[in-house]
Amino acid sequence: MILVGPPGAGKSSAAVLLQLDALQYRESTSDAEARRRIPVPVILTLHGWDPETTPVVDWLVGRLTLVPLLRGRAGARHARALLERHVTVILDGLDEIPENLRPIALRALSEQATCRVILLSRTEEMADAARQHLFVGAVAVRLKPLTPAATVRYLLGPLPSPAPSAWRSIAETVKDNRSGALASVLSSPLWVSLLHDIYPPLGNLDATVDELLGDRFTDPRAITQHLLEKAVAAAYTTRPGQKPSRYSPATVRRTLGVIAGGLHRDRTRDFTWWGMTAWSPWSGRLASAIPLALLTIPAALTAAALITALAGDLFWVTLGSAAGIGIAIKFLAPAARYPLTLGGSFRSRNLRRGVLLGLSLGLGFGVGAGSQGGFAGGFATGYAGGLAVCLPVGLVGGLTVGLLDHLAQQGRNDVNPPTPVNLWRAELATVPLLLVTFTLAGALVFGLIGGVIGGIGSGLEEAVMGALIGAAIAVAVWTALSKTIRAACGQLYLTVRYRTPFRLLRFLEDARQRHILRTVGPVYQFRHATLQDHLAAPSSRRGAEGGYALPVRTRCP
Repeated sequence: MILVGPPGAGKSSAAVLLQLDALQYRESTSDAEARRRIPVPVILTLHGWDPETTPVVDWLVGRLTLVPLLRGRAGARHARALLERHVTVILDGLDEIPENLRPIALRALSEQATCRVILLSRTEEMADAARQHLFVGAVAVRLKPLTPAATVRYLLGPLPSPAPSAWRSIAETVKDNRSGALASVLSSPLWVSLLHDIYPPLGNLDATVDELLGDRFTDPRAITQHLLEKAVAAAYTTRPGQKPSRYSPATVRRTLGVIAGGLHRDRTRDFTWWGMTAWSPWSGRLASAIPLALLTIPAALTAAALITALAGDLFWVTLGSAAGIGIAIKFLAPAARYPLTLGGSFRSRNLRRGVLLGLSLGLGFGVGAGSQGGFAGGFATGYAGGLAVCLPVGLVGGLTVGLLDHLAQQGRNDVNPPTPVNLWRAELATVPLLLVTFTLAGALVFGLIGGVIGGIGSGLEEAVMGALIGAAIAVAVWTALSKTIRAACGQLYLTVRYRTPFRLLRFLEDARQRHILRTVGPVYQFRHATLQDHLAAPSSRRGAEGGYALPVRTRCP
């Protein structure tokens, strides 16, 4: 089925209501066998799917395996079985994927989908995509505008009886002038709900709702623009028992405009605190240059200097360190786009893979070191010494690499994910873990090798040096991968360039509490897509006027 409607028609709300009704119908079925045959509706967003490269079933399986019950080796197999007969997929946001991919998505769904599909989209975007390829076999359902009677019920229902005179005037105008601008605007659920958010007795502004009956509101666009502007102002108007906003109206409008403008150019509704640094090329460069120059490079040079001081006796340590750096880069590649967080089971394949890799490298280095020592003191003694040192070292290194690989995967959790604030705190919480892990690993590795080569006294001295080396490496690794440091540097640039609040995450949380934004896991979204479009439009026009428009060349991870 295809469910379409204009902006603000309530498509996402209709999908949620449809899901709830379907679940209630399934639960009310008394026959267990009949209930088993009724599919369970699952709502997913199409954002992130590339139908040119990923088959629809594989993408859906990947999304379903994020559910804890479907994880593990058998998770993908069970997910495919569910898609065959037990799941109805409700896909929201066809209009939010790139325009050139929409017809391809329709074709892929037509040819590849193995389950029931309900597709949501704005009407015009669906019509444009369908001109190139139809969603074969689907029934199209268009959400109708509210009737005047329904609008009046929504308007007056929450109000006391009799309703205030200003609201009665609005209701009478809607009923008596059905072709008028106000009745046309209030045929959409979005604008009806905004009226209650803005005007008293439910809203916050001092103006009365009958100002919409004035001569300057004869055009529907003028009414919608006015309501969107007032919605932002109403959200930041002080309510009883609420502290006044710490942000001025100009700061609010400017910051929301910068955010909306960046999302508009990225053609997305989702934004993250670690992705906003890439909205400007200068902020991205600044976010990378400052931590590298001040923390990462000095820490790496410190570790290299300490290793060099020990390298006279530890040739294989130097070679192993080079190999370890290359392995860590490969294992931590997934962290390039996601914050590091803690969580999950350490009995994971990531940890096992790291241990096996460490032991394999330890065996290889042990054989190499044994061969080198065998020419001088006998191969049996050389191999025994080499393996005795390198296998434990490989085990320690493998545990460390496996742990890092495990941490790098946690930021990708899309089921029960952390909120943006909790994700920020979660990455900061990895600092002590990395310090402890690398410090202990360095002490064990260098102490063990030094003890075998030079005795207990030498082993203790080099264990202390190894702990310092491990701590320096931990600082270099964390600062090289940290999204919080880069986000802070990027926010500094945005503050200087566009006069946005430096503590941007606090601003975003304040906007969420005022119902301007919402969160979906770690992702922020404007609560109303129409509001985002409205705020983004001025940012495009002000670019030539020296305003706060963002450059066209942007890319948000």
